[in-house]
Amino acid sequence: MSRIPTDDDELEMEELEDLISVNTQSSSAVGSKASSNNQSSPSEAAAKMLSTASGLLSANTKNKFLSLALLIAVTFFIFVSEGELDVIESAKTGVSDTELKVGGSVDNLLQPEPEQPNVVDASPDPTNVLEDPKKDSTPEEPKGVTDTEQPKEDSPGENAAKDDKDSTVEAPADVTKTANESAEEPKEDKPAEEENTPTNDETTPKDDEAKKEELIAKWGKWGFWDGAEEIRPKEDYCGKYPNRDISENDFPEDAWQTDAVYVNHYLDAAANIVSRAMEAIYEEYGHTREGLDAHGRVERAKMFAIHMVDFEKDGLPNIDLLEGGGWTTKKSFEGLVRRLLHAMMTNDTFTVVLGGHSAAAGHGNHFHQSYMMQFHKVLEPIFNRLGVKLITRNIAQGGLGTLQGALGSGSIYGNEVDVIVWDSSMTEKSAAHIDLFERQAILGGNRAPFLLGGDANIMKALHENADADVGQFGSGLIGIAETIDEEQVNTLPWAAQYLKCNAQNNDLCRNPNIRFRTKCWVDRPDVTPPTNQKAHPGGQVGWHPGFRSHQLTGRVLAFTILKALQDAINVWSEVTITGGHPLPDEYWHVTDYYKNIIEKTRNLDPSVGSCHDMRNDIPERVCSIALKGRTEYTPRANPDETSLTSIIKPTPDGYIPKNEDELLYDGEDVRNPALEIPEDAIDVHAILLNRRKLENLKVVEDVSTAEEVHFNNGYMGKIENRSFARPESTMLRGPTNGIVSRTLEESIVPGNGWEVNGVPPGNCDGTYSAICGRSKKSDCLLYGHMDNRGGIIGNAYSGWLVMNLKDLKEGIIIIKIETWHKPEESLRTKGWTEVNNGQRYLDGYGMTDDTHRRLEGLPDTLFFDFAIDGKVTSWNKDEFEENRRIPQRVPEIWTLLDDSEMAKKGESKDVELAIRMRGCARDCSFQVTHVYWA
Repeated sequence: MSRIPTDDDELEMEELEDLISVNTQSSSAVGSKASSNNQSSPSEAAAKMLSTASGLLSANTKNKFLSLALLIAVTFFIFVSEGELDVIESAKTGVSDTELKVGGSVDNLLQPEPEQPNVVDASPDPTNVLEDPKKDSTPEEPKGVTDTEQPKEDSPGENAAKDDKDSTVEAPADVTKTANESAEEPKEDKPAEEENTPTNDETTPKDDEAKKEELIAKWGKWGFWDGAEEIRPKEDYCGKYPNRDISENDFPEDAWQTDAVYVNHYLDAAANIVSRAMEAIYEEYGHTREGLDAHGRVERAKMFAIHMVDFEKDGLPNIDLLEGGGWTTKKSFEGLVRRLLHAMMTNDTFTVVLGGHSAAAGHGNHFHQSYMMQFHKVLEPIFNRLGVKLITRNIAQGGLGTLQGALGSGSIYGNEVDVIVWDSSMTEKSAAHIDLFERQAILGGNRAPFLLGGDANIMKALHENADADVGQFGSGLIGIAETIDEEQVNTLPWAAQYLKCNAQNNDLCRNPNIRFRTKCWVDRPDVTPPTNQKAHPGGQVGWHPGFRSHQLTGRVLAFTILKALQDAINVWSEVTITGGHPLPDEYWHVTDYYKNIIEKTRNLDPSVGSCHDMRNDIPERVCSIALKGRTEYTPRANPDETSLTSIIKPTPDGYIPKNEDELLYDGEDVRNPALEIPEDAIDVHAILLNRRKLENLKVVEDVSTAEEVHFNNGYMGKIENRSFARPESTMLRGPTNGIVSRTLEESIVPGNGWEVNGVPPGNCDGTYSAICGRSKKSDCLLYGHMDNRGGIIGNAYSGWLVMNLKDLKEGIIIIKIETWHKPEESLRTKGWTEVNNGQRYLDGYGMTDDTHRRLEGLPDTLFFDFAIDGKVTSWNKDEFEENRRIPQRVPEIWTLLDDSEMAKKGESKDVELAIRMRGCARDCSFQVTHVYWA
């Protein structure tokens, strides 16, 4: 694990800077030549620097690594100054001599960020950032390497260039020039009554190319490419190993991971872009580095500082820690670093998922303004440059907790999640429900994710007993200046305005016209909405944070990942500078790491945590067994594969319910001024892309056409085109675990009366680029949210709903049904007077019972039948209600099978599940929303 610099380091580095500053003036980069008579010659400067470095190396100093790096850099300087290495390398690779630095300039070693005790400093860490954030040393483009040139697969700096004709999406390699030197006045916000209704004219950008050059001049640009791309292996050589954990000895000979020069350049560029992102975020909130001494940098770092908690020594973390970046443990943070190293070493995905309530989802704001999408918007360009596909899913849902998603976590949230965020404190107070969320996240997928957010007692228990990686993100408000009045607020940076008010002026910060910035529609010539569009979406209520709050939370989350990336780069650099390449397996392999956490979670004693407190609502075994799930709720991961319709068996005439709602239009939305920031405000996303990027729906496309990235296109193509065959039933008869019922014998034939209800059109997977919900009925087409409670609706006339459940092994089947729907919602059975509208698929149930009136609650005449591989169990109304469980305010669930004996057999089989209602005509309109099984 990389070492965080301390105050002693700061003093020692300042001493080193004083000793060599006069000598470094002779050259702006390694390989530079003296250009005037008043400069020292390269050899003279190098000799002085060599003497200084050697002395520091031999002294009793804590910075031996830095001194060694300086010594190497000076030796390299001497060699280059003699005119040899630059000529050799330029002839070999076509790369200019200014790009040949491995460790960066000497100036890079002179800017450490001091550390608070027991705090991960959230500032750029110059012990692993190999260029001075204040220097702009962007290399010249070498001959033969252009903005549109694309390297081959599986190596950093490769696959995004081909489509980037104007290079407008470059991500820079230099670290930021951090100072806000002129202390520009932020653009004044519009009056409160206009704040929530931006116009097209207010944020019209300058010429894009001019803005790009302006951003590059201040912040630098990405300057990495592969000089030997033609020799790189073309196959996905990591893909044949579990979790892509290829052994260090099995990398192909010419793989980029084994190329020391290549990797050093890659790490240099990676360190620079990470540091630049951090500095841009600090400046966005008015905290520039320029002019700060060591104490000032410590104070600045508090805004995003991650406190290291020792549960054994300190107990539960203090709530005050949440005013900054939050808390984690040393082991957990190292686990996060390991996950990032793995993703970079193997060109893998890195997935972050949110489960939560309406405030977390971002209701009242545009979907892209939610904090998860703000997180994604900052980090996606960086991850793409590093060869990692960042996937961010906002799967929070209004008015609900997380139970309905947690029960099928591996399916609904995804089975390859690296970080999962819980944020549902308003709707989920029970520690047992939070424990279930955390455990199913660990058990349900191929990866054991970092658990971010939740009950501190639960996280402590899982960390200590299952080695789970845990933490809690903070608010960042400790670094936000207070808004005092409408005149003073205009002196604050735009991003920091109206975020923090005292009790006397709190109405100013809570004013919805200021807190929200939305626009439901922007006229365009090719689309005319058939439904009148509102000015603003609903949900702009007091308990929903506004767009600035979401942006700040997104920055806090991003800083946690940036700091871990910084440590990952540092580890990689420190280990390989002496041990060689590739990076040894012990630092980045994850298979055994995940297995340990999953196995310990599966075998936790019932006394640990609170999950087993739910034993009266769900089978107790669910606390240690991963459930599969299918649903029509959105958003969810892989919507086509995780829908209920994907497991429904067709009727004899081939009917399967499908979503009849269609997108009004496809493709990107036009520019929405509500999503843009004032021209003179700091735009972190634009800085990372080297241009003033107009907001649209496809950030992924922005970066996928970037000029130089490090990406394995072949592997990612396989991920994006995954498909799963629909399972075929192989009959398995199992007991119903003593459920009081009557058993009927008859054939099970799918009915024609079921239909999809309440499901939005489009690809509703919770990601930034997804297009979802642009229905003809929508009155706010630009809202972007995917939060809907859809299902398969039917009644007593609908017949059997038959579903195929694949790989039932543990003997558990749970179903979630909404019983409160109205008869008129079932459009397919409108006018029907008998089952399947008289189509005789089965004998004896073509009854007419329109005379039954709807009583309070469910009709007394209701019968609920379910069949598992043809064995039918029938509950009357009382039995149906007795078996119903309502563990939270909304969800109603029924356990249809809990057979522990089946689990002992160790066999995995496909089963057929069927349900139907009888005896209540259209009065019992039930909507099936979820099916879970294990």
